[in-house]
Amino acid sequence: MRTAYNGAVEATFTSLPFGDAQTTDNADAYHYAGLDHDTEANSDHAQFRQYSSTQGRWLSPDPYGGSYDFSNPQSMNRYAYVEDNPTASVDPLGLARYLGNGCWEDSFGIQNSDGSISLYVSDWCNGGGDSAGGYFDGGPGYWSPPLFGGPSAPAPSNGQTQQQKQQDCLNKVNNTPDGKFYNFWSLASPLIGPNRVDSAIEDFGGTGLKYLAYKGLLQVANSPTMLEGSNAQFVTAVLSGAAAEGIHVVAKEVVLPVALAATAGQLTVHAGCAIASHF
Repeated sequence: MRTAYNGAVEATFTSLPFGDAQTTDNADAYHYAGLDHDTEANSDHAQFRQYSSTQGRWLSPDPYGGSYDFSNPQSMNRYAYVEDNPTASVDPLGLARYLGNGCWEDSFGIQNSDGSISLYVSDWCNGGGDSAGGYFDGGPGYWSPPLFGGPSAPAPSNGQTQQQKQQDCLNKVNNTPDGKFYNFWSLASPLIGPNRVDSAIEDFGGTGLKYLAYKGLLQVANSPTMLEGSNAQFVTAVLSGAAAEGIHVVAKEVVLPVALAATAGQLTVHAGCAIASHF
C-alpha cells in the first residue's frame, strides 16, 4: 500500500515475498519495495544496482564493503536481497536494509571520484542519532531530501579508510559470542586482541600461577619426608601427586587444544576482515 503525506491511500500493490506476480491498481512504475520496475527488462531499479524479482536476488554484488559481517553468514552472499528475509525489511538503495520508521541497518556514505559524497545514511537504530539520506543539495553540509522520513543529517567529510573498515569488521565480530570466545582463549590476544593488556595479564600471570601450583604439588608429592612420614603426610603426598597429574592432563588435553583452536579462529577473523576492507 502507498499513501500520500496526509495518510490517504494512493495505490495498492500485491506480490509474493520476492516481488514476483505483482499486481497494482495504479500506473505508477514503482511496485515492489519502492523499486522502479522496468517492464522491458523485467527487472527493478534501485539506486545502486538492479534487482530481479524472477530470481529473487540482485543482478550484481553488493558495492558496499562495509556490509560484511563475519558474525552473520548471510552478509557473505553479496547477491542476496535483504538477507533473504523480504517480509521483514526492504532495500530501496541496493546497499543496506531499511527497517522502517526512519531506521537503517547500517551507516554508510558513497564517495565520488572527485572526493565529494553523493549519499549518506546514518545508523539511527544502533547509533541513536537521526536517520537521513539523499542527494547533497548544495547547502552547508546537509542532505535533502531525507529518504523515507527523518530529519536531515550532516554529511561525513570523507569516506571510510581501509583501516576503519577493518576495525568496524573486527568490532562486530568481537561483540559476538564466538568473538568473545576467541579473544578469551586465543594465545594471540596479547598481540591482536581488543584488550591486549588484560589478555597479557591473564595469559602470562594465570599461566605462571598454574605452573607454580603444579610444581609445588609435585614437590610435595615427591618429598621423601612426606612419603616416609605419618599416614596423614603420606596421604597428603598422594593427593598432591593426583592434583598435579590432573593439572597436567587438563592443560595438555583440554586447555591447549581449545587455545589453539581459538587462536586459529581469531587469526582467521583478522585475515577475513583485512580482505573485506579492500572492497
